[in-house]
Amino acid sequence: MKKSAAFTLAEVLITLGIIGVVAAMTIPTLIANIKGARIRTQLKKGISTLNQAARLNLANNDWDFGTVNYSDPTMKMTTLLDENLSGKTFLGNYEYDRNKHGYVIKSFEDEVTWNDFLGSSAWYILYQLSDGMIIGMTQTPQDCTIESYRKDKNAYGLRCSGFIDVNGKQLPNSLIECSNPDDTKPIWSDNYKECTVKITGNTGDIFPIMFYDSTVVPSSNAGKYILNTSK
Repeated sequence: MKKSAAFTLAEVLITLGIIGVVAAMTIPTLIANIKGARIRTQLKKGISTLNQAARLNLANNDWDFGTVNYSDPTMKMTTLLDENLSGKTFLGNYEYDRNKHGYVIKSFEDEVTWNDFLGSSAWYILYQLSDGMIIGMTQTPQDCTIESYRKDKNAYGLRCSGFIDVNGKQLPNSLIECSNPDDTKPIWSDNYKECTVKITGNTGDIFPIMFYDSTVVPSSNAGKYILNTSK
């Protein structure tokens, strides 16, 4: 009588144990890669959306970020975004409506990091896109041209800045930082240097941005790294 081929219980348990070890080693990396891809996709989408809005306004009305004039109702930042930003909901002004809308950038007022990137006294208008992403832009920008940026980068960074929160009101609502947080710098900083960002479960979701003419770019080395790398 022939014996049927079969695995013993010990063999099955050993195989399951090996599968478990491999899964434990690879799943965190897989999850981090998925999160990193999502963050990059949303950042690129937000930047592309703002670039398109500025260029569309330039084509239709002959002015963009570089010529926005907050004293002229027809050429304010809100006018540009209201007319050309698709799929958006206007949330209001950050400083006045943050409690009403339930959206708070952690440590905005009292952390040096936030002051460096967003401006401690800056007022931001907030828009939420259809996918939940939130975009904040200074409501009173001035002289946001590439020439102005090259002349006075520090002053420019405060008046022509904003941020993209890639997942909106969902946590962590914190700044994207370099793997070594102390290395995180705005691109106009005198001690600016390139850095790397390791995507983890605690990686932030807010990217500071700056804008000039019809162009929007990340304004931190961490954001620049995320935008320009694939993993």
